[in-house]
Amino acid sequence: MQRIEIIGRLGKEIELKTTSNGKNVVEFSIAETEKQRNGDGLTTWFDCVAWDKKAETLSRFLIKGDVVYIYGRERTQDYQAKDGSKRTKRYILVDGFEFLPNNRERIETKPSFEETSNFDFTQDDLPFM
Repeated sequence: MQRIEIIGRLGKEIELKTTSNGKNVVEFSIAETEKQRNGDGLTTWFDCVAWDKKAETLSRFLIKGDVVYIYGRERTQDYQAKDGSKRTKRYILVDGFEFLPNNRERIETKPSFEETSNFDFTQDDLPFM
């Protein structure tokens, strides 16, 4: 079984919808940014779909910009575009998730260099250098 795991930020507010047969569903996007060696970031967007209780919980507690861990399976959906061409959409069918601490709170309480520079070790003490 294929499993995809993503930690990223919610791209916009989640809107809970109900299908004609009474099932709750949400569609949303998660942005994951990979830092490059030159300091730039490469952002990839992942479309996600969640159903039933998962959809209700996500729509209730997440807001735009929140950090979330999502895991699920990749799915595809074929559709016809307005111009008549056939297209395929790839998305993650959410099996589960975890809410993560919001980075905005951690940035405000980040210790200064002076607070962290009183360690008594040399580079020889580090196993990975």
